[in-house]
Amino acid sequence: PVNKHDSFTISFWSKIQGNGQNDLRVFSESNTQGDNGPLFNIGTRNNGSDGTIDIYIRGAGPTVGHIFSTAEPFDDEWHHVVFVQNELERSIYVDGELDDLEIAAKPESGWDNIDATTIGGILRGNASHWVTGLIDDVAIWTRALSADEVSGLTGSGIPTGGGGGPLVPGLIAYWDFDDASQIEGGTVVDLVAGIEGEVLGDTAAVEGHLGGAVEFGAGNWIRV
Repeated sequence: PVNKHDSFTISFWSKIQGNGQNDLRVFSESNTQGDNGPLFNIGTRNNGSDGTIDIYIRGAGPTVGHIFSTAEPFDDEWHHVVFVQNELERSIYVDGELDDLEIAAKPESGWDNIDATTIGGILRGNASHWVTGLIDDVAIWTRALSADEVSGLTGSGIPTGGGGGPLVPGLIAYWDFDDASQIEGGTVVDLVAGIEGEVLGDTAAVEGHLGGAVEFGAGNWIRV
């Protein structure tokens, strides 16, 4: 989990209708060992009243939450969200622009027990808080991207091939969801019905996989 680091960056594209989706998670890091803490969440507003980002962080130092962005990227249109922590100082960008949401700095300790990173929900003792929508091009760095790098990431995407470009150093995880062969042969599980299925080639063999994005909420599919 990237929250073990003093500096990190999380970025993703999403097309989510936040209005009506109360307190659901787009990106989360958590503890699966029973005490449900610490917990780091980027999600929909806790009362589902609009398309703002809800930041909720607890279990290590003072609780941060629920606090909301000025921008409303969860308006059922595609938007780019980037969360940056720079030597414990936190900020969030929407479509390449720094939001004026003030987020308390991360405490220096208390995150050793975090052991899970999830997209589209929370995995603790049980999986929960599934958001319904599209999520694409998720990436994690173990360093803080600069404002210029965030702008470049929003406008041009993550550089691939050749020299890689300035965004690649520190990149530790990247899911572009463009090609089902990335997860071909993997097992997926519907956590509600307990049904297992296999991902086959570039076809939508199971509910929850789309060419170019992954849809959460309809069947609660998770790859294992």
